[in-house]
Amino acid sequence: MAILSSSSTVARGSLEGLSREVAREGVRGVVFLDHAPFHRSRGFREAVERWRARGLEVAYLPRYSAHLNPVETIWRRVKGFLMPRRHYGSVKELRGAVVAAMERLREGLGQGVLQSLCIGT
Repeated sequence: MAILSSSSTVARGSLEGLSREVAREGVRGVVFLDHAPFHRSRGFREAVERWRARGLEVAYLPRYSAHLNPVETIWRRVKGFLMPRRHYGSVKELRGAVVAAMERLREGLGQGVLQSLCIGT
């Protein structure tokens, strides 16, 4: 499973690369996505058939099912326990706090667990 995020362009680019890798390896793959708007954009929907032809199936999690999305558990821990609750004066400052929190989470869980939850298994 792969967890992807950000924007339609980033998500499409990630799945484009993954679909090529699946085709090159001669295997089948399935990616489960949430219902974020960028996962349903016109460009994204148009690319799904191309990915399917390469062996990568795109499936959607049920709506309002955060418990099925491993990255939601990661963010709940980061936001609820590992980051100070305060206003961040800049994106750079917020990014630094997120990176530090993810590092603390990685140390607590082990690199393999965090990698499998964030990137894929």
